Amino acid sequence: MFPSQWETHVGGHVSYGDNTMQTAVRELEEELGIVKKPIYLGRFRYRGEEEKENISFFHVVTAKRPKLNRSEATRGEYVTMRQLEKARAKTMTRAYL
Repeated sequence: MFPSQWETHVGGHVSYGDNTMQTAVRELEEELGIVKKPIYLGRFRYRGEEEKENISFFHVVTAKRPKLNRSEATRGEYVTMRQLEKARAKTMTRAYL
């Protein structure tokens, strides 16, 4: 949806007859080749100009190295939690200037 922007998640839309857990399991396998049930963290509603969504968050820990599905994403990169926090802080600072 936003070309040249990073996303730090696996995602998809809930298919008819599925629930959010089934969708999370399917998308995790499709996008990263990981077959594991994630842990539900919560959800929130997003209402932007470009779209409106109900977003559910899940968390998964695995020793398996993800295999990026090139038809789902153009690039993947490993970052440490420290690098991620630093990038987030920088982005948040710019967003509020």
